[in-house]
Formats: sequence, structure tokens, C-alpha cells
Amino acid sequence: CMENGVIAENKATTDVYDPSGSVMEDDGQGGKAEYELKKGAGGGAWFCPTGNAKFFVENGAVFRNNTADVAGDDFHSEVLVPYADLYNITLPSRLSNGSIVRWYEDAEGARYSPENAVERTELTDFTVSASLKAVSGEKETMLAEQKTTLNISGNTASKGGGIGSNGTVIFGTPPTDTVDLKIQKIWGEGTEPEEVEAEVRARLADGTDYWIETAVLNEENDYTYTLRE
Repeated sequence: CMENGVIAENKATTDVYDPSGSVMEDDGQGGKAEYELKKGAGGGAWFCPTGNAKFFVENGAVFRNNTADVAGDDFHSEVLVPYADLYNITLPSRLSNGSIVRWYEDAEGARYSPENAVERTELTDFTVSASLKAVSGEKETMLAEQKTTLNISGNTASKGGGIGSNGTVIFGTPPTDTVDLKIQKIWGEGTEPEEVEAEVRARLADGTDYWIETAVLNEENDYTYTLRE
């Protein structure tokens, strides 16, 4: 178990020695076949089919500026049939300061780009392979990083530049007393409703102001939005 860390500026590359390149999987006919693990994947973190990854919001980790030659700048996990029901992945939806983190598909042959981003919304106990890019606000990331005490940065490996695991890694503490925050726009009589954006921000004791999340309120969601952990 680890807490309050930053995983930054790590790299997964195909240009370094790879000591463990394959595992055995079911071949669909009652036998076994060799499965080649993806090299150059998981710049920030990489998990093999027997790896459990639990990244929680509270006392968790900041992912920043990791890179991968092939897939998953920030995170990559591989799931195979024999292990799919035994191991799962949980990723944080927010930084430790509450600001939202969005995870986007960053697969081999379909790398992440801001112009063609596909967001992954299933982040808790999922059991499918994933190659992902973490995106959060620059100021918000910097503020969260200032509170970290564990630095995993500047590392290079063929799989998992910052963290590479075939076991269980727990980062942060599981949520306990979390509260959903409901935002609702009530229109006055005679007012024509229209889509609006509500920016949720926080202010620290020293006066520092930062963004948490932007909620879109429209007819489709009855002008109501709920912020969740």
C-alpha cells in the first residue's frame, strides 16, 4: 500500500531490455497458448493479467506527463480469460483535492488525441484490458502534487515506466464518508429555460482558488447534475 504519491515523467519504451515477455493463456480448446505481453505500454503504470490495481482518490496518486511508445501513456492493464474473474482495476475519478480526472482510451493504433478523445467512464472494479491517458487541469494537478510525499518519476522500462506489477498495488485509502453534491437550476416564472454551465470551484484557507468540475445543466437532465466521488 502507498499513499500521497506523484507518478510523473516516466516512460514505457520498446528500446530497453525486456526480461519477461509472455504468459500462458487458455487456447479455447482445453490447452494453453503463449500470450505476448505488450511492450512499450503503461508509461505511468502497467499491470499484467495477474495484477490488481486499486487507485483511490483519498491520499491517492497524481498521474502527470507519462509517456508510452505503444499504448497507455499513464496506465495499461492486460486481462486474459483464466484471470478475468480474479483480478480487477480501480482508477481515481478525481485528484485528492477534488478536481476531476478524466481517463481516455490510448490504445495501440488508436492513440489519444484531444481532437478525437474517447472517455472511459467505468473506473471501478473493471475487468477488461485498458490503455489509458489521464487528463486533469494543469493548476489543479500542480496543487495536488504539492501535497504528495512519494515521488515516482523519471523512470524507464519496457512495461510500466513508473510502476510495473503482476501482483496487487493499492494507492490511497478506500472511500468512507463521501457525500454527493447536487446542483440544480430553478428557472423563475416566465423565464425560458436554456442550457447553462455551472462551474464548481474550491477555495483553500490561504485564498487559493481552483476548479473542481463544470456541470452542464439542460432539459435532458432536468437542469440537475450530481457531483460524485
